[in-house]
Amino acid sequence: MPVLRQDPSQQWESFGREDPYFGVCSDAQFRREALGEDARARFFASGDRQMDDLLADAKSVIDADLALNRVLEYGCGVGRLLIPLGRRAKRAVGVDVSPSMLAEARRNCEEFGMAGIELIASDDLASLEGGFDFICSIAVLQHVPRRTGEQIIGRLVDLLRPGGVGAINVVLAAEKWLVWFNAIMKWPLAHKTLNIVRGRRWSYPHMQMNVYDLNRVILILRDHGIHEVRVKLGPPFGGFEFCTIFFRL
Repeated sequence: MPVLRQDPSQQWESFGREDPYFGVCSDAQFRREALGEDARARFFASGDRQMDDLLADAKSVIDADLALNRVLEYGCGVGRLLIPLGRRAKRAVGVDVSPSMLAEARRNCEEFGMAGIELIASDDLASLEGGFDFICSIAVLQHVPRRTGEQIIGRLVDLLRPGGVGAINVVLAAEKWLVWFNAIMKWPLAHKTLNIVRGRRWSYPHMQMNVYDLNRVILILRDHGIHEVRVKLGPPFGGFEFCTIFFRL
């Protein structure tokens, strides 16, 4: 039976092979054809600033000391946030669904002198030993179907040590036309037709944008032992409403 809907993991691997930096940070300056040394420097500098802000928010929102002995980022891509997180931690693990993204992350970690960061495929998340002080997943889960993303959230919580802190970023709402557009674009024929209309290669990957139910996410956290949660709302961006959920086990 033919596959009628896009497989998001295959789409993400396509970004990893063809346009990894744009796949991580969707700005035209980071497309493969435009990515020079200056753009690469801006790309990684933006990750450094964002990680500083994320850790500061985690400390202030949860109102807790934040140990960084062992940390994990889910959806590490090419290492934009993982590398600055690894600089601040004793041990860091990056997880991604795309082998090509992981290969690029490995090259970047070595280039930045962070060769000790462990990189693993998301399929290996189930067998990963827990005990993490801090776990984050930022601008990732919206690209994952909601039911799959909810399972990932539960697994990430299970990897925290008692007292460990997590930060996950999700889309809470989208303008109505974007909800319909993203639903239609999950069908390969519609997506490939739009690529042709836009003058792109017909097989250029589609980046899903999935909306999560905050109540369901909070209940999943509770069911996995979380009783302290704070939500920081982000400004609307591109017709989407984002939030970051901070929690402590």
